[in-house]
Amino acid sequence: MSKSKLFLLGVITLTVFPLVAFLVHLMCSEESFITIFNSDYSLIFEMVLGSVLGLVIAILGWLILNHQYIAKETNRYIEIFNETSLTPFLIIFVSLSAGVGEEIFFRGVLQRYLGVIITSFFFVGIHGYLNPKNLKITIYGLYMVLVICIVGYCSQEVGLISAIVAHSVIDIVLLTLIKVRLRKGNTFL
Repeated sequence: MSKSKLFLLGVITLTVFPLVAFLVHLMCSEESFITIFNSDYSLIFEMVLGSVLGLVIAILGWLILNHQYIAKETNRYIEIFNETSLTPFLIIFVSLSAGVGEEIFFRGVLQRYLGVIITSFFFVGIHGYLNPKNLKITIYGLYMVLVICIVGYCSQEVGLISAIVAHSVIDIVLLTLIKVRLRKGNTFL
């Protein structure tokens, strides 16, 4: 995927998901859209919690992706970035776009109507990690469902900002590790 396509995907994610979330919320709720960001916790607490949660999830995910059983299969997904020069700006922009855009839609709005578990399966499923034809990727997908449920409950109990930060940190860490791996010329095992 080229840099421009990845950047465009980030822009679309950052704009379309929140717009759809706003429209769904407008049709289904009498509350102001801004209430999806309400929290009993401070912004600092949500950001620290999201950062720690995101870092732990990313490191555990990286260890799973590098496990001998799944590593060869993981290369198919890594190849998407082989042609892209993942600059620090692009990594941060795409990660923040996904964190903000997807979390506003999935955790901020959709989860209110479908619940944490169904929303988590839906979220991981549309990312392609639940593939009945590919057990190895599905194993990673099930890990992602578990951690996305945790992020969902965190959003529900603490606040949406914690989920946005966790998602962004997960993507920043994983994309940075992919960049390092590709720069070294290494693929997974």
